[in-house]
Amino acid sequence: MIKLIISVLIATFLWHWTNKTQIMEQVKLLTHQITQKEAITAKDIQPYKMVLTADQLGHFRGTVFMNGVPMPFMIDTGATLTTVPATMARKADLPLGRQYPVSTANGKAFQTATIISSLKIGYAELNDINGGINQTTDEVLLGMNTLNYFDIGISGNKMILSAKPSVRITSNFGSPTTPRKTKPITYTWKKSVICDENGEDCKTTYSE
Repeated sequence: MIKLIISVLIATFLWHWTNKTQIMEQVKLLTHQITQKEAITAKDIQPYKMVLTADQLGHFRGTVFMNGVPMPFMIDTGATLTTVPATMARKADLPLGRQYPVSTANGKAFQTATIISSLKIGYAELNDINGGINQTTDEVLLGMNTLNYFDIGISGNKMILSAKPSVRITSNFGSPTTPRKTKPITYTWKKSVICDENGEDCKTTYSE
């Protein structure tokens, strides 16, 4: 009888010890996972770096501040200049410059030149960036003249924008600033119309 009681006690002790050990291992694993997650999060929001996650269509989107006004943006490596929707440009008080022809998915169109006094992505702030104001887009298209200020890396569905040393880093992540008033940009453009001998086939060109 005593041997049976001792056997039961030993079995109970071993069960509790094994269960405790398993629980401790699970706690360690969970703690490790949490630590790793926190490390990744901290890495993603470093002042000089911003990480974007691709949407279902594979596009990289986020929020950019122009003259303190938040706007949705999409990365467009095929665009030379950063393009701003006309409605958002008005809210940001962007100056209006000359009009120039552009090719779009819907055919030929005209954009209006502008200068963005303050363009802020995360902690990085760029000043006096050339851009275009478009009547048909509904989000900002970040073109190469803006992206050239960053080193771009892609890993899986993540795009990492690392600000180059020349970029100004601010103290607040994406916080709006007071819009800067800028003078309108004025250009003088010359319109030329050249037609064939019959006056039927005409071509219009613009030059400064």
